[in-house]
Amino acid sequence: MTAPIHIGSTKQLFLDDHVVDSLDNVVRQFHRPVRSPENPIIHADRPWERGGGGVYLFGGSVLYDEEDGHFKMWYRTSLPLDGSDTRRSREPEGGYKACYAVSDDGVHWEKPSLGQTEFNGSKDNNILPPAIGGMQQIRRPNLIKDYDDSDPDRRYKMIYMDNFEGKWALSKGYSRDGIAWRMNVGVPHAFESPVAPNGVLFGWDPKRREYVHYHRKSGMIPADVDGRLVRKKHAVMRTASPDFENWGDTREVLTPSDTDPPNWSPSHGVDLAGVLYTDDLYVGTVDSGATYHVEDFPEHLWDPFHRNEFAEYRTELVISRDGVMWRRAAPFWEHMRFGTWGTWDRDHVGLAKPIVYNDEMFIYYAGSNVPMGSNVPGHPLANVINTERDGQWMAHAIGLAKMRLDGFISMDAYQEGGTLTTRPIVFDGERLEVNIRAPERPFGAERNPPTPYGTFSVEILDRAGRTIEHYSVERCDTFSGDELRHTVTWNGSPDLIPLAGETVRFRFHQRNAALYAFQFVKPGTRQSPANLLAPGAKGTP
Repeated sequence: MTAPIHIGSTKQLFLDDHVVDSLDNVVRQFHRPVRSPENPIIHADRPWERGGGGVYLFGGSVLYDEEDGHFKMWYRTSLPLDGSDTRRSREPEGGYKACYAVSDDGVHWEKPSLGQTEFNGSKDNNILPPAIGGMQQIRRPNLIKDYDDSDPDRRYKMIYMDNFEGKWALSKGYSRDGIAWRMNVGVPHAFESPVAPNGVLFGWDPKRREYVHYHRKSGMIPADVDGRLVRKKHAVMRTASPDFENWGDTREVLTPSDTDPPNWSPSHGVDLAGVLYTDDLYVGTVDSGATYHVEDFPEHLWDPFHRNEFAEYRTELVISRDGVMWRRAAPFWEHMRFGTWGTWDRDHVGLAKPIVYNDEMFIYYAGSNVPMGSNVPGHPLANVINTERDGQWMAHAIGLAKMRLDGFISMDAYQEGGTLTTRPIVFDGERLEVNIRAPERPFGAERNPPTPYGTFSVEILDRAGRTIEHYSVERCDTFSGDELRHTVTWNGSPDLIPLAGETVRFRFHQRNAALYAFQFVKPGTRQSPANLLAPGAKGTP
C-alpha cells in the first residue's frame, strides 16, 4: 500500500504530481502573468539612464519593506561601451551603475535624489556610489533585507559583480538603509571559467539555513566547421553561504536534457529567479534560449556581434522540492511571452522573483523593444538605441505583471465534470481551505442561469478508498463563485478535527471549475505563501 504523505498544514499546489493520485476529466492548466496597464513603470527618462540601452533589473532587485511599508527597487543602468576592441567592446571603469527607486503601491515609482554620486557635474540623481576597488562596477545588483541581523549597518545585503584585474567576481555590500552602502566588503569570490558569477540572489533559504546565489556556466562551442564559435550556457549553477561572507558548494542544478534541441541553453539573462513559495515547494523562472546559427547573419557580423548572443528567448517555469535540484515544470511552455507587435517589451522579457502583496503576486520584469547586444558599437541596430521611433523610446525598461495568488497552475474540469483524487495524506488542521474559481455564469452571459454554471465539492475517503460517511460528496455544501480561501463544509460544518493525523484521501469534484491550491488550517497557520527570503521576515501583507 502506498505510504502516506505527511503534509501537515502546508499549502499544496499542483505544479507537479506530489499529492495527485488520479485525474478523471481534470486537466492541468498553466497560467501567465497579466501586464499592468501602467507599463513601463520605470523607463530611461533621466540622462544618466540612457548610456547603455536603458534600465534593467535582474532577479532579486525589488523588495517590499515590511518595516516601513514601501516597495524598493535597485535597478541597473550603464555607460556606453567604449568600443576599444572591435571584437569585444569593453565596459568603461564604473560603467555599470545601480539606481534606487521607491513606491507606495508597487505600481507608481519615484526616483529620489540621493545626492551621493556626481553625474555631469551634479549630484541631483538617484545613482548609488560606485563600488570601492576593482573597476567600481555594480553589475547585476541583487539584495535582501535581513530583519534579524544584530548589526543595523548590515541590515541590507547586496551581492553584485565587479571586475578585478580583468576577471569578474562576486562582490558584497552592506547598508543600514539601502541607500548608503559599504561596497566590496570582504574578499570577492571568483569562479573558475567556465563558471561565471552573473546571476540572481535567491536570498535566505530557511529550510536549508543558508544564503543562495544562482548563476551560470557558459563557454564557446563550435558553430561551424570553418572554426567559427558561438556562446552556449551549459548549466544553471548554485552557490551557497552560511553567513553571506564565505561562498562555496558550487554545483550544477539545471542542465539541458537529451530531448532538448541542439545548443539549447537553460538560461540567458535571468539565470534562475525563484522563491520558497510554500514550506515544501520552490518556484522560479529562467529565460531559456538557443544559440544563433551561422546561416542567420552575414559572415562579417558573426564575430563582432552574434556569436555572443542568443535567439528564441522564452521564460520557463521551474520548480524544486529540495531547494537544490530544479526541473522545468513544462519544457518550452512560455510562462510569460514577450509583448505583441508595437509594444515596449516586444523583443524579450526577463522576470524577477515574485512578491506576494495584498493577496496577489507582483512580478517585476525587464523588457525591451530592441535585441540583446544591440547597444554594442557598430551593431546594425546601435543607432536605434535611445532614440524615439514611431512615438516609442527604443531601449530596455522595467514593467510589472500580476498573477492570482497561487495562480501558476490550476486543475480544471469543464462542462462534463471531473474529479481529482489525492494520494494518501496525513494532515494537521481543523478545516480545509481551497483557492477555487467556479464561475456562477458562463463567459458573456448577462445573468446567472437557473443552476450554477460552475460547481465544486469535496468528499473524503479512508485509506482503502472508501467514502467516509460524514464527509461524502452528497453531504458537502456545493460551492459556486471565486474565492482565494473558501472553507469547505459538510452539512454546514467545516470540522476536520476527527480526521487530523489519520491517513485519508481527498476527492475534489469539479464542473466548470479551476482548483489552484488547498490547505488545512488551524490557529496560527501561515495563510500566505512562505516567501521568507530574508531572516526575520514575517510575510508580505
